[in-house]
This record gives sequence, C-alpha cells and structure tokens, in this order.
Amino acid sequence: MEVSQAAAEESRADAGSPGRVAAVSFPAVPGTRLTLPGVMDDEGRVDESRLRMHIFKNGGVSPSERGLAWRFLFGMYPCGSTALERSLLQEQLIVRYQVMKRRWQQFLPSAVQMHLNGTDGETTKILFERVTFDQRELREAIRIIDKDVPRTNRDLSYYQGEGLGNLLVLREILITYAAFHPEVSYAQGMNDLCSRFLEVLDSEVDTFWSFSCYMEKFSKDFRADGLHRKIEDSSEPELQTINTDFTFELFICAAILLENRESLLQCRDEAQLIQFTSRCVRTMRPRHSITRAAVCF
Repeated sequence: MEVSQAAAEESRADAGSPGRVAAVSFPAVPGTRLTLPGVMDDEGRVDESRLRMHIFKNGGVSPSERGLAWRFLFGMYPCGSTALERSLLQEQLIVRYQVMKRRWQQFLPSAVQMHLNGTDGETTKILFERVTFDQRELREAIRIIDKDVPRTNRDLSYYQGEGLGNLLVLREILITYAAFHPEVSYAQGMNDLCSRFLEVLDSEVDTFWSFSCYMEKFSKDFRADGLHRKIEDSSEPELQTINTDFTFELFICAAILLENRESLLQCRDEAQLIQFTSRCVRTMRPRHSITRAAVCF
C-alpha cells in the first residue's frame, strides 16, 4: 500500500491532534445520551420512530450526536437496550472483533498479534478458530482492497496528514469483513461506503459492526455472483452487448429516482446519501413506483 506503517504508528502516538487515527473503540459510557427531545428515556432506551422522525423533519442530527445516532440507526446498538446493557455489549463486540482480525492476520507475513485475556476472549477465540478461509479468495480480496484503499476519500481532512493512518484502519476493517463474509467478500465501492462510517464513528470496532449491520440489508448489491463480477469476467467485445436493451427493472429504478429527485439533490455528501438510502427503504411505495414505471415502459 501507499500508506506506510510508520505513518500509522506516528498517528496513533499523537492521539490529541485533529487528524489523529481512529480509536480502536470508544467505551459505551452509561451517561452518554442523545439530547433530542423524547428520543431517549431515563435508562437509555431509544424510541426509534421518534429518532427517525426528528431526522426526517430536520435533515439529520447535529455532528456532535451523529456518531451515537448512527450506532442505533444502523443496528450496532439495539434501540431497546439500556445504557448499562450497551456497556456490556461494547466489551463483547471489542473482543469479537479483535479475535476475528487476529484470525485473518495469521494468513499474512506481517500479521500483528493481539493478546486477549479473560473467559470471554478465550470463548470467542474457540468459536472463531473453527472458521476456515478460502486462502485464494481472501488473498484476491486483499489485493483489490490494497488497490482501492489508498485512493479512498483523499480529499477529506480525516484521511490527510496525521489522519493518513486511518486508511490503514479502513483496510483492516474491510479485510476482516471480507474474511468472515465470503459470500460477499469485497467489491469496489465498499471502501467508499465504509470510509464514511469510519469518519463519523471515529472507531475501528464500531465502524466494523455498524458497517456489517448495514451490509446485512444491502450485501446483495455487492455479492460475488453479482453484475460487477460478470462484467469483470467478460471480454471487451462482450461488454458492448451487455444491457443494450432497456428492461422494466431499469424503469422502476428511474421511477424511484424521479420520486425522490428533490431529496437526492439536497444530499451534499456520501453521508447524507447513506441516510437517504436507509430512509428510502422504509418509506418507499412499491406499488406507486411500479405503476409509474409501467406508464413509461
């Protein structure tokens, strides 16, 4: 990779600088709350419908609360969990992620060994020791990740200067995901998506789990048997014959874009596009979109 290990170590050492490298994880402090009116009760449970309603009416949440809100919206934290329960959950997620990352690092010459102590760590270690990897597939995923990550969002200050090491953090998150989700593995575009989670959450562990929860709903768009692999495997002459005819599915996509045109035009960056996509899944009117597409077809 273009990003040097020295840059990462230097960044981690200077955790106080504005462009510091993301923390491994932030503790789920019981006192951490969303200040939005009526959204969180005294024990820390979140009313998801009120949270989403606030976002829809106000175009999002303040930057200071966006990270915590995303942890609920994308499923890392169950909305029905209390603050105390989230503290315990956070500890479990940290251990699980560390063990998962250590497993794939055993396949790399420069693997960084992590030492886990305690019963939870040993139990998780035994669980993931049973996981087997397709070494050829994993190495291919790493090869593509190493090509994509150095080019990811280099215009953002979060990935510049002292924050250059965040690209290494992003790399480890993507490889860990690919290793333990072989049915999806890695596809171009996932780096840009995951990088926004890392920028907002500023935590390696929390980014991995939030990104994983998001991909549970949208992984079919990145699966290895999807169109992107078919195109990669096609020769140049064959590419010219792909999608030469308009299909009804394309008209449905066009209808959805037209229905949400104004909202899409108001999205200023990828983070807002992610919020729009999540909202669209829940507010979409399938019958209306199909009817509108049929008129144009």
